[in-house]
Amino acid sequence: MDGTQRRCIGLDVHRDFAQVAICQGGQVVQAGTFATTPEGVREFAAGLGPADEVALEATGNTWAIVTVLASRAGRVVVANPGKTRAIAEAKVKTDKVDAAILAQLLAADYLPAVWQPDAALGALRRQVLRRAHIVRQRTRLELRAGLPAARGRKGTAARYSLKAVRAAERDLAAQGEAAYRTMVAAWQPARPARKKVTGAAASKGTRLIKPTG
Repeated sequence: MDGTQRRCIGLDVHRDFAQVAICQGGQVVQAGTFATTPEGVREFAAGLGPADEVALEATGNTWAIVTVLASRAGRVVVANPGKTRAIAEAKVKTDKVDAAILAQLLAADYLPAVWQPDAALGALRRQVLRRAHIVRQRTRLELRAGLPAARGRKGTAARYSLKAVRAAERDLAAQGEAAYRTMVAAWQPARPARKKVTGAAASKGTRLIKPTG
C-alpha cells in the first residue's frame, strides 16, 4: 500500500443513510454519516484509496453500495450479520457502536464475511431477481383483472371487469416480460460467423467439412 497506513472503515448501513467509523493505528473515531443514495455513495467512495478497507453487513442495498466502493477502496468485506453479533454483542446497540465494531473486527482480521459473487455472476443474479419481480407483478395484475367477487358482493376488483382495463394491464405485463428477454439476450453467446466458400468448391457446390480431432 505504498507505505500508507491501513485504514479500516466500518459502515452501519440503513435505508437512507450509513454511519461511518474509522479504525486506524488502534484508535476508533466516528466520521459522521452519508446518504445511501447513488450520489451520496459515490461522493463517499471518492474519498477512499488503495489503503482503505471497508466493512458493512449484508442488507437489502448492500451489493449496490459494494459495487461503488470496490471501485475505489483496496478491499470491501461484507459481514455476516448473525455471526458478527455472536462475536461482538454490545450491551448498548447504536449506529455508532455497530459501525465501530465492524471497523475493529476488520482491523483485527476477525470479521466473518459472506461469499461474494464475481461481476458476471452478480449480473446474472440481478437479472434473476428482476425477472422474479416482473413475474410477481404480472401475477398481481392478472389476479386483479380476473378476481371473482367474494360471497356475491363486489370486491375491490370490480372495476377491473372492463375488457379495456384488463387488456391494458396484460400489455404492461407483456412489456415487462419482453424487457426481461431483451436483457437476457445480451448474455447469450453469439453464433460463430459462417465462412464463405469461394473458388472451385463454391462453383461445384462442394460442401467443405471441417476435420475433427
